[in-house]
Amino acid sequence: MTMTRREMLGVMGVLGAGAVASVLPRFAWAAGGGYPWPLGVQLWSVKAELDQDFEGTLAQLAKLGYREIETAGLHGRTPKAFREAIVQAGLKPVSAHFSMGDLFADAAARIAEAQAMGVQWIVASSPRPDKPLKEGDWIPAIRDAMTLDAWKKNAAELNRVGALAKAAGLKLGYHNHPIEFADYDGQR
Repeated sequence: MTMTRREMLGVMGVLGAGAVASVLPRFAWAAGGGYPWPLGVQLWSVKAELDQDFEGTLAQLAKLGYREIETAGLHGRTPKAFREAIVQAGLKPVSAHFSMGDLFADAAARIAEAQAMGVQWIVASSPRPDKPLKEGDWIPAIRDAMTLDAWKKNAAELNRVGALAKAAGLKLGYHNHPIEFADYDGQR
């Protein structure tokens, strides 16, 4: 039994995306229909749980049917120890999520971490604004802190980091948010 896109959207509308994220892996796995790709999870979504019980949380993710992960911090571990725990849980590290500040400040160190974790992708988490963020909800705060010039600087830095990643045999991705579609000085 497989689930169509329309059926999945209906389930998401009733349950909410968060509930679907925890239920869908078991449903599809149990139904035997499987997925055309391995199901993955970004570990940012379970960072509090990882801080409380790192190995137990990884084991639970694997039990739910997740197969691949994107890192979001090392939770006090070396990249090698982090990778060993991921693999021990039966998961595959595919991508490493880094802040733009960390990538821009020391791309070589982040690339070395990604290689030690055995990932294929480095993912930049969000843009780096030129001015401080206001208090409150992060999405409006980062949108208001960004300028067209800041976007251009971010793009230039991402091109630099991307070239370094490519030379190291890695790929670079960018984790977008709604702010990338906002109007900045009449441009998107």
